[in-house]
Amino acid sequence: MRDWNFLGCPECFREELRAWILHAIAPDAGDGTLAVLNNDLRGAVAGLDGDRVLHLPALVRWLAADAPALCWGSPAAVAGWPQHHVRHRTAPQAVAAD
Repeated sequence: MRDWNFLGCPECFREELRAWILHAIAPDAGDGTLAVLNNDLRGAVAGLDGDRVLHLPALVRWLAADAPALCWGSPAAVAGWPQHHVRHRTAPQAVAAD
């Protein structure tokens, strides 16, 4: 799997998004991060606390620029990420001949 760059991701979201992208562990439904992944602006603003909502534009910029396209953007993408993640992580690796 690619080494994802989390440095541009707002720090208050990094742990959740690292778990989501690298291990397909979904953020808690009520905290707003899952709403961001689902592209649900209303749910994101309602669910994020005051400090985290201020970082919403930077989070969306980071997702668009650096996150895997298949892990966010719609409820269908979010629902499909765990299955994609499992298939990708368990696919046989090509071995170079010596």
